[in-house]
Amino acid sequence: MKIFIKISLAAIIITFAATAFAADSHWFDMENCNMCKPFLKHDQLMENIAWESYPLSNGVIMVTTVNEKFLNVYRHARSEMKIISEQLMAGNDMQLCGSCQSLSGLFPKGVKAESIETSQGNIHIFTADKENVVSALHEWNKRNAEEMKKMEEMKAD
Repeated sequence: MKIFIKISLAAIIITFAATAFAADSHWFDMENCNMCKPFLKHDQLMENIAWESYPLSNGVIMVTTVNEKFLNVYRHARSEMKIISEQLMAGNDMQLCGSCQSLSGLFPKGVKAESIETSQGNIHIFTADKENVVSALHEWNKRNAEEMKKMEEMKAD
């Protein structure tokens, strides 16, 4: 069960990191992040996914909603990520974007994660017992939101 949770967590990391195309090449870098790449293999997938993220008193909740026509493609990309996350958990070197690297670095500090598959995507919940780890989760979430906002502004121009 612990392995499944860790694998799900790695997939969650990527799901959220995959929201960006290039707002900050160090923070979001899908083309060079091993965990994010599965989302780029599928035409139009990225344009058909919406992410929302909110701080909780003890962590962060993320809601992923996928256009119904792309739900199977999304689930396939997540299954590819599961294989990659298994390799990462086995200690294989992986190139990760800043968002994936930041979140994955919090798991050894006590982050717990839960992934719930919904009829329209997923809900991901990251929690921690230690206040400093909760603060780090909030900072990670805030940085993701800032970088996504930059990305949206770049698309609007």
